[in-house]
Amino acid sequence: MALLLKNSGTTYCRANEDCFGVEIGADACGTRPAVRAFGSNTTDAVLFIAFRKFLPGLALIPPHSYTPPMTDYFPLKAGAIREYSTETSRGKGTLTIEVLSVTAGDGKTSAKCRRTTIAPGGNPAIALYEAVVDEKEVRTDSFTEFPLPVRKGAEWIRSPRRYWIETLDADVETPAGTFEGCLRVAYLIAEGDGGSGERYYAPGVGLVKVVENDEGEPFTHELTRIQG
Repeated sequence: MALLLKNSGTTYCRANEDCFGVEIGADACGTRPAVRAFGSNTTDAVLFIAFRKFLPGLALIPPHSYTPPMTDYFPLKAGAIREYSTETSRGKGTLTIEVLSVTAGDGKTSAKCRRTTIAPGGNPAIALYEAVVDEKEVRTDSFTEFPLPVRKGAEWIRSPRRYWIETLDADVETPAGTFEGCLRVAYLIAEGDGGSGERYYAPGVGLVKVVENDEGEPFTHELTRIQG
């Protein structure tokens, strides 16, 4: 049965006129207010009191007053090091990422980083670059790692690749260990004509694995060591 508000007081009536509510009067001495619940269902009356007393206040709470903490899939910490094994059609190599310094302010965090790549049979190649986390995205130089806030299904394009966040609960095995609850970014190269790939980011760790099935030069990066 539908509940009908019969008047502006503290009484509710059901459609069959079975009413319940509260009355506020005075005690026997007339010195203190007395509250009496009435009706065939006093439990409903008590709930009614709570509804009338507290709901208006709750309605004043802004709908977005609570923001859950964001999972950090790309932590930037000075002194942190991530080492990876790399494999291409030419053989195996290594990749080392070092965070040299970190600054924060004006709604963003920036880090100066060093990338050291040793290709199969080659000498170390060193490159300096900047990693930035702001309100819109996480990027390394001009490459968008993923947009913020993190949302499953989010897409972005860096031609000829089209990226999207496929899931936030991937499990990944690497030489450095097994990581759960990872962000998985999938992508197509030339809409699949040139290949596809996946990038995995673990909470509190960052990038842990990359698999690219490029038609020209496929490769894999896997995390082998974490420091900091």
